[in-house]
Amino acid sequence: MTQRNSLDATFALSADVTLPGGLVFLPFDALLIAEGEWSNSCNRLGIDKAVNVFSQAIGLIINMNYDAKDAAERQLRDRVVRPNDDGEHKRIVDDLKKAGVDFEFIEYLKGETHYIVVTITKASLLGLGALRADLPRERLLERSNVDEEKLLGAARTVATIFGLPAESSFCDFHPVKLFDFSSRAKALCGYKVLGVCTGGSQQGQVSSLDIEAHDELGIAEAAYFERALPELRATAMELQEATDDDGRSRLTERTRLAKLERLHQARADIAALEEAQRAFKERVEIKRGLTSLVPVFPVGDSLLEPFWPQGLGSNRGFHSALDAAWAVHVLSVQGLQASLLERNFAYDLMMQMNWFSKYIKKGEAWRTDPLYRYSHSQILETIGQYTDPLAKRLYRGTDAVPARIASAGLKNDVNMLVGGADCGEYDPPAGLVASAAAPLSHTTPPAPKISSSAPPHVDLLRIWLLVLGVFLCTVSLAAADGARIPQPEAQVALVLVVWGTLHAVLAARFSADDAHASGRLRFHYSVALISAACLHIAGGSVADEAAGEPPTPAEAWEQELRGSEHRYGRS
Repeated sequence: MTQRNSLDATFALSADVTLPGGLVFLPFDALLIAEGEWSNSCNRLGIDKAVNVFSQAIGLIINMNYDAKDAAERQLRDRVVRPNDDGEHKRIVDDLKKAGVDFEFIEYLKGETHYIVVTITKASLLGLGALRADLPRERLLERSNVDEEKLLGAARTVATIFGLPAESSFCDFHPVKLFDFSSRAKALCGYKVLGVCTGGSQQGQVSSLDIEAHDELGIAEAAYFERALPELRATAMELQEATDDDGRSRLTERTRLAKLERLHQARADIAALEEAQRAFKERVEIKRGLTSLVPVFPVGDSLLEPFWPQGLGSNRGFHSALDAAWAVHVLSVQGLQASLLERNFAYDLMMQMNWFSKYIKKGEAWRTDPLYRYSHSQILETIGQYTDPLAKRLYRGTDAVPARIASAGLKNDVNMLVGGADCGEYDPPAGLVASAAAPLSHTTPPAPKISSSAPPHVDLLRIWLLVLGVFLCTVSLAAADGARIPQPEAQVALVLVVWGTLHAVLAARFSADDAHASGRLRFHYSVALISAACLHIAGGSVADEAAGEPPTPAEAWEQELRGSEHRYGRS
């Protein structure tokens, strides 16, 4: 669903307005919001969000001080516990159940503190007295409904069962905290633009713009509405015809009900899209009379709430903040339009990219410029989606790609980023050199130029492996045929030779610096070599036996008979 927020006219004021008593005037050129998932500023500034709602999920966070001098605490190890675990975790599971802690997942991490996070059920919190009453979801975790003392007691119980000493103290900052991750919200646009109206009934008042604040992005958004609405209406019409109950439809009742549900959803989507288009057109009209435009950039959870089990909160939090900082720099160097285009592209990139380690460059080389942090392969993929009509909302056209990125000559770097290695540097435009050259830390490790092909030593390794693989297969076939090894054993050995060789060649396509790929290469070639050796050893022993013990007359006659059957067929 979409959460629509309206701009609070008492919150954002133009510079020439007389302030009410008790308020402080804070002028700004750009505003970054980092207030977390329940950002009041986002709501009051009219930032719209898409909200996904899941079944109720409550997290309990416990932070306790770590005493490195305590032998028992030093022995504690990171672990994840689930309700159906056996072995060493069974005692923990049983003790938690006895204590009234019903959970779905617990993770313990030991760093500078003892950190425990529990997905605990509402029933457990009510039973333990940590929650005073069973209120609706939106009010359940309000401060007035949480008994802090009993919540600390429940946290102490969990920590003790996990092996922490009873005298361990809670951290001063956020010792225990409950959070609700039953829903996840994300801003529909990576920015908001505020401006002062210069005419009409809103003269002197602050109004706001979304994606249409950028000229080219506004054109792309209008084109999206023109494409999407006819498609939705056609879908609704087809569903309506399919569910007409006048004897023409031969659908089963169950199928008909399913199509009816889809029809209702399609109609709801049409209504929502029409409302979004109406609001978009209104903002386009407002844009013509706005002056003193300033951007607002939500970052972290204010921009995008993480779904906690995915583990993406920190990743996206850091990158969204750096992306916003880069947008502010571009604002000062190239102006608002370039700044908004950079921010929009980085937001789309962040939302679409894979967050596996091979797609992320090393943190030591990060800079505010997104080209020094995101995989160039992922950037190219986002550019491809901008020009692909099948990408729906992301089909924005080449004008939606910042010119410096489109002309940077980026190449596929996935195979070179295995293990999070940094291998992508580019030459920034002259107007952006100052910031691009300024690292986040005091030292910047050199980064090699990016290349779409593998290093020369990797290419030679591939050729050598291919030749060796062909040689192994050929020699093994000759050994199997010449030594007359029993057919089943020969087949098994040959399959192992071919399997090991091919997998080793595939493993060699990765960088030689990748420990996992190198390990796979050694393992598969070991299988191939051992199998080939077994073929030769078995072939030699069979041949020796055949040479040392001549066949008996009966065996010779049988062999001759088989040979004649092979030559002339059975009579």
